[in-house]
Amino acid sequence: METGVHLPLSRGEDIINKAKSLKLDPSVLYEAVIDLSAEGLITANCINLAAGILLNDLGLPSYFFENIAKESLEHILASIASSITFKDGRVVLYGRIAHIDFDLEHKNDVQRVRIATEETRDSMEKMLEKPISGHRREYYYSPESGYHTYIIRPETVHNYPQEQFRQSRFLFHLAGDYLTTPETTRRRYERFLQAAQQSVTPLIEVFNLPESGEARLMFNSDFASPQLPILRRMLADHGLVVSRVYWEPYWGKSDAPSSICSLYIQGELSRRKETELTEDMTSFLALSVNPVSDLYLQGELSFKEMLFAVNAVDFAHLFIFKESINDTDREIMENLTDRDHKEAFASRLHGSTKSTYVYRVILEAVEANPDLIKLLYTLFAGRFEPGRPDRITDDQLAAKFREYEQVIASRFLDFPLGYDIFKFLFKLVSRLLKTNFYKSCNAHSPFALTTVSWTLWSIISSSMGSFLSTATMHAAPICGRLISPAGA
Repeated sequence: METGVHLPLSRGEDIINKAKSLKLDPSVLYEAVIDLSAEGLITANCINLAAGILLNDLGLPSYFFENIAKESLEHILASIASSITFKDGRVVLYGRIAHIDFDLEHKNDVQRVRIATEETRDSMEKMLEKPISGHRREYYYSPESGYHTYIIRPETVHNYPQEQFRQSRFLFHLAGDYLTTPETTRRRYERFLQAAQQSVTPLIEVFNLPESGEARLMFNSDFASPQLPILRRMLADHGLVVSRVYWEPYWGKSDAPSSICSLYIQGELSRRKETELTEDMTSFLALSVNPVSDLYLQGELSFKEMLFAVNAVDFAHLFIFKESINDTDREIMENLTDRDHKEAFASRLHGSTKSTYVYRVILEAVEANPDLIKLLYTLFAGRFEPGRPDRITDDQLAAKFREYEQVIASRFLDFPLGYDIFKFLFKLVSRLLKTNFYKSCNAHSPFALTTVSWTLWSIISSSMGSFLSTATMHAAPICGRLISPAGA
């Protein structure tokens, strides 16, 4: 299906006026159009229509056009002109064509620009995951036309030695066109980075911008791969539309690419909506993202279910155990009197378990069974979600387990590890004593990463039958969304 809802600019006078408003030199535009027409491969009308789409439908900022070279303008106009069609009296880009991809030169700054329709957006973003990670980049979305435009700059932080970041840790200090990051913007990023690194939990700043009718969110992004699809889906769940996003990389302490992200939303945010949104964003930014998040993008899991699933995978990987030999292990452990011997035995058990229930096996089992995750989250919410009048009782939980065990016994008849994994996850939900999953991340509740205390683990292990030493537990950082330290 083609994307587009209106006729782009096509009259010469309208195009010139629009070009002037975007600081595109009309003489550069005129020369580009004349040169393309002289080649005889594209009609003058198609070139005008392409210019209308470029100037009016992509939502690009004026600095994009201010210093564009004639050759680059010709390239982009030719790319768009060769990708347009008429549909119901409207001029649109082909909905299922390959995305438009070309290099664009702004003086000495070479950028890659990609344009996608609604139909090609997901495949483009999947393909761009690795190539754009760590780069300065921009994203623009026009809801009226449905076009997504990406501008990717060539440099990364790792193109420069660390000593060159002494004056500023940001890449924009060393590379790129300063028109994209004026002095006031650079100071804003510097100030935010300093505040973010002093914050215990992920910092999110929200500003309503009445002059543009937008709201801006700033936050630190240190994911191994871009998470724009997740953020866009999460904002859509709140009834919000992302209009543009900017990533400014900086020199960080880890190898993971780190950027300060400025994300702009159409419309201003009420205080209530701001609170709801920042709570979800903080939870996501504190998350150790894994491929289970794709189930959220695909509509298989809700946002809360996705948070639960990601943490459940990490928790199972750390603490799952072999029930079949549990009684023997317990007897051995109880007969050991020396603390060092107990810790050595616990360490061996833990290592044996982790070699059996490897992370990839747990992850693939969860990815393949989102319906079971939804069921587990329903039970989890029934036990712990604040304000619920219909708390699930122990008898109801026991009845649910009987039904659940029949399902997993049948489903994993030829995959016993899958049975063990999902039986463990049910025990986690049913025997968990307390959780901070529903607690907002703030300075009074630091739980992005925690270590489970031996006191709490002793309580859980008595009913779940696992043996891990004090040393092992205090050395194992986990996502603290499912479980709180004792006394927290």
